[in-house]
Amino acid sequence: MTDASQSGDELQPGGTTGAEHDGGIQQVAAESQDALDEALNKLGEMDADKRKLVELRYFAGCNVEETAKVLGKSSATVKRDWRVAKAWLKAEMSRGDQA
Repeated sequence: MTDASQSGDELQPGGTTGAEHDGGIQQVAAESQDALDEALNKLGEMDADKRKLVELRYFAGCNVEETAKVLGKSSATVKRDWRVAKAWLKAEMSRGDQA
């Protein structure tokens, strides 16, 4: 029997496991919910669709296809926007840590 924390299968936001969740922000987010909330608010001011995408993928646990259907976008666009949103949030939250 393998320990879930060693295998990367620990539960992540949205009911996914570490192995399934395409993230990069979850470790930073776990350290600072306030920083994540602030960064999401800034992202929403700049691009409401990307904020909604993060909410669907990260918090609701929607997959790419489900997210694309809700947002009325192609799966390719959702994948691209997801990468951009994750990178932006990670950078924004890191910037907040330095302040």
